[in-house]
Amino acid sequence: MNLTKRSWIGIIIVIVGVGFLLEQANLIQFTSLLSDWWPLIFIIIGVLQISYHAHMAIFTGPLFIIVGVILLLHQWTDLQLFSYLWPLIIIYVGFVFIFFQAKHNKHIDKKDMLQSFSLFSGAEIRSQANPLKGGAITTIFGGADIDLRDTTIEDDQITIEITSLFGGVSLRVPQHVRVEVSGVPIFGGWEDNTRYNEHLEHAPVILLKCVTIFGGAEISN
Repeated sequence: MNLTKRSWIGIIIVIVGVGFLLEQANLIQFTSLLSDWWPLIFIIIGVLQISYHAHMAIFTGPLFIIVGVILLLHQWTDLQLFSYLWPLIIIYVGFVFIFFQAKHNKHIDKKDMLQSFSLFSGAEIRSQANPLKGGAITTIFGGADIDLRDTTIEDDQITIEITSLFGGVSLRVPQHVRVEVSGVPIFGGWEDNTRYNEHLEHAPVILLKCVTIFGGAEISN
């Protein structure tokens, strides 16, 4: 079974719920286990990033894994590693700036899978994919302006994942499609400004899966 990122989030939530249920039944001390192993959340996020976002896995995936490992070692050893966490993150971001030239200039993209990653920068992309199959947009302390109005969509439904961490995404979609938005807002959100048209009942659907953490997304046509 090919599990999506949303499916994995659901599985994790179910596991947490089962853990608390078993604790209520006096079978395990789930709260104690959770207090010892909570840094695994960062490692799991990093692994999922690598698994589902090949374009940005080089940067975000290892970063989450490094943070998780440091926090886990801090929990289980006498090493005072927590004080080293922020300096290591700053060094990591510095290496990203040295070795990765972000595509923040406006450019035309004709690939069938949209991929946009912005780290402390901006991206402005006008897609002319024919057809567009889906994609992923990620902003971390940055922004992205994505224009899909020149694309064609042949499938009944395509999925675009939007991840915004302390950033913002502006997405313009074609007039002949419907938009469905779902996701997880954490001190953030999204705004769907697409105009409703009753004649689009059987039109292709762009399914937007949003994760906004102190960030936001605006969708329009």
